[in-house]
Amino acid sequence: MLIEEQAIKQAKNPMKPSANDTPKDMAEICLVCGNQAQHGLHILTRFICTACEEAILQTPVEHVRYYFYIERLSQLWKDFEQLIDTDVVQDFGSCNEK
Repeated sequence: MLIEEQAIKQAKNPMKPSANDTPKDMAEICLVCGNQAQHGLHILTRFICTACEEAILQTPVEHVRYYFYIERLSQLWKDFEQLIDTDVVQDFGSCNEK
């Protein structure tokens, strides 16, 4: 099964936690599939689980699923626009000044 198919299957049928799972408060919600995961990628204030990250990287531009990922990832830009007025982004800009 392709990684993309695994991410889609996981989004449709979230796995039930087992006794060995880290507590839910340690897991984060994936921006793409909406499931809780412990491992993945942090971009700004958002989290993308490892399965979705792999699926995104392997999806060709001409695939229908590509546009689904673009729509979900557009939330990152919306979040960034909200951060522009905060000290976080203003402080980042001052790092490049000499």
